Amino acid sequence: MLDENDLKILDILSREPRASISKISKETGLSRPTVHSRIEKILKSGVLKGLHFELDEAELGGKVFLVSLSSEKPQETVEELVKLPEVDEIFITSGLPNIHVILYVFDLESLSRFLEYVSKTDSQAKISLVFTRCKLDRMTEKLVAAKKAILHCETCGVSISGTPYIYVYKNRKHYFCCPVCRNQFVDKVVKSVQAPKS
Repeated sequence: MLDENDLKILDILSREPRASISKISKETGLSRPTVHSRIEKILKSGVLKGLHFELDEAELGGKVFLVSLSSEKPQETVEELVKLPEVDEIFITSGLPNIHVILYVFDLESLSRFLEYVSKTDSQAKISLVFTRCKLDRMTEKLVAAKKAILHCETCGVSISGTPYIYVYKNRKHYFCCPVCRNQFVDKVVKSVQAPKS
């Protein structure tokens, strides 16, 4: 079970996977040996699969697309699609469309080649294309909701069960058990900002 310090470390690593032990130590207030042992614990727990680079597709000039296919032979089509380097993820669902592909391409020619390949692989497939560029950063909330981590309300201190209520202040997420606690925190922040400086 992860505690609040583990979640702080995860939050830093999710923003900066190559953050040094010293940097994490400064941001969390934990000693360097403690940070190191906690990262080891997190890795062993399976919550963190490793530290890696995350490419900024916008900076690279690439685009993410969601392509949905209606295929009469989904298994065969998927076996062919996984061979393509542009394919990031594939989901098979019941009903139509039954194949959903998350695709990463650098230009429209690459997208066109992919669509041609799909047509050759399954000439009967009906293709619909949706452009998407949505990224969600909700790791902490997912861990708490799945009961893999413990988080305490920043207003009343109770252990949060289910999805926490969130308020972002100065680029930091604050977690609460209910809207009342979140609103109390927001009121304090507003009053501190409005208070005259002596």
